[in-house]
Amino acid sequence: MVEAPEEGPVRRYLERGTAGLVLEVDLAPGEELPVDMGGEALYLLPGSEAVWALHAEGELRYTHYYQLLNQVENQVWAQELLESRWFTWNQPPGWSPILASTVLLVGDDLPAANLLFLWVLLLIGASSLRLCSLVAPGAPLMAAAVPPALVAAHGLLMLEPASANFPDSLYAASALGVALSLARRSPTGFGLAGAAAQALRWPGTVLSLMLLSGAALFEGLRPGPYLPRLLALVGLGGLIAGLAVASGHADDLAFVLYFETFPEHWHGDYAPASLLPRIPAFYGRWMAYTGGGIGIAALCLGVGAAGPARDRGRALLLAALAYSALLCTVDHFPTHYFLPLLALTGPAVVAGSASVKAPWADLAIAAVLVGVGLLLYGGRTW
Repeated sequence: MVEAPEEGPVRRYLERGTAGLVLEVDLAPGEELPVDMGGEALYLLPGSEAVWALHAEGELRYTHYYQLLNQVENQVWAQELLESRWFTWNQPPGWSPILASTVLLVGDDLPAANLLFLWVLLLIGASSLRLCSLVAPGAPLMAAAVPPALVAAHGLLMLEPASANFPDSLYAASALGVALSLARRSPTGFGLAGAAAQALRWPGTVLSLMLLSGAALFEGLRPGPYLPRLLALVGLGGLIAGLAVASGHADDLAFVLYFETFPEHWHGDYAPASLLPRIPAFYGRWMAYTGGGIGIAALCLGVGAAGPARDRGRALLLAALAYSALLCTVDHFPTHYFLPLLALTGPAVVAGSASVKAPWADLAIAAVLVGVGLLLYGGRTW
């Protein structure tokens, strides 16, 4: 692994890891090379193809240089919360205490974090199915298979690039919680779920307001009872952050917010010639990650019969499209950016299928399931 000299040493392992050594040796026919192995295992990799073969088999996982940093940071922050740290500010503070509970009760390495990830996946699946039952109770039976299929896609998008200990999976679950509270007409639930989303990722409040706007526009929901609860809870979080800044516990919070919002995502390049070509690639990935589901949802909700299912589905679709507009020009597309979009796509597909009174609706659902199946079979996340 190569470290950039200007960065200085950065921790990228916990208690143990894998080291690689490039060694050029000329061996005569039949000559042997003795090796004194000091670790748990030794792998002979005669070329890059061997690296990817071991990756495909799951024997050794290739992880990007900076992704190792991200993995270790999440685990170290969780460990520090049990000792000396008050809050995590490099990302919103909601995830580290939850991961810290896993560190305390299960273990302090990635296998324990992956167990937590499994529970979050189950939460996403259950929340998605519950939301589908509220927005489209008359959907075709086959449509009930779409949310579990997208949960499997979600798992691939996090496991393949080694992001399972990131907060984004729970952030996607919180987005479903916001949508569920709106479907149940629960202002208090909306405020709590929106505050949870904000505590997990910086645009959480923005996404909550987009979901609220969609429900207001298509379902006639009055925002009055909902908005104050969200703003009060988020404002309380802002007050705590302000106290942390004033007390010297978060001196660089303003810079973190600026860096994580702009340089981290656009790197100072806002020229239309740079931004516009990224948009088709972003939506192409959204289509691929959902097995074409977002396209099927838009089609069904566009031509479906008027009714509650279509209105609720359009509200979800509008929020997802509005949120995607924040991401589609970013200069890189890590898979965790797509998780809230996957979470909202499933119920939107189910609502769309419920609004289409035609035989081709079942074929459209089948196409989505086949598309997700091909994604999982290929195992690629680009």
